[in-house]
Amino acid sequence: MTVIPSGGELAGRGGAAGGCRHAEFNETLVLLAIENPRYRQCWGARVAPDGIEEDLYYYCSNIFKSWARAWELKKIDERQAREYLRGFFDSEVPRLFFERHGDWHRRGQNRTHRERFQEFANEEYLRAIKAGPPPRRYEQHPARQSTRKPQLTRLETGDEVLPLHPVEGENRSR
Repeated sequence: MTVIPSGGELAGRGGAAGGCRHAEFNETLVLLAIENPRYRQCWGARVAPDGIEEDLYYYCSNIFKSWARAWELKKIDERQAREYLRGFFDSEVPRLFFERHGDWHRRGQNRTHRERFQEFANEEYLRAIKAGPPPRRYEQHPARQSTRKPQLTRLETGDEVLPLHPVEGENRSR
């Protein structure tokens, strides 16, 4: 049985590089779930409420993480971060995503540079909610199954190689 190391374990082994590898590994798993809807059930409970496609929430998560990472790397400043977040929360799906998965309910004095981005997100989310319904409502599109096969058949995590789907002769129950 293969065990996937946690972010802390990876970071402990490789410092910042280990944390980066863990982030890349996680992003690959999310992309697989976006491309192949059947994998979503492996994450546990639905991440989106009934009636809203889960891939929209996965995509919102990736957008949010992208901006958070840009903030951590000091590629964007507070003005830019808030501008991005205001636009994000002008749409119903990101509001629903953040209501369910954001950290808006845990407000407080954030001390680190990294925590400041979460504080901006919380403030902009609450500002958007107080302003009323979002200008862009949820737009339902016909569900589309992925026509692409997974591009990856395995993930490499430093010392381990993890298969992502049964390969002939491997990972088969007997």
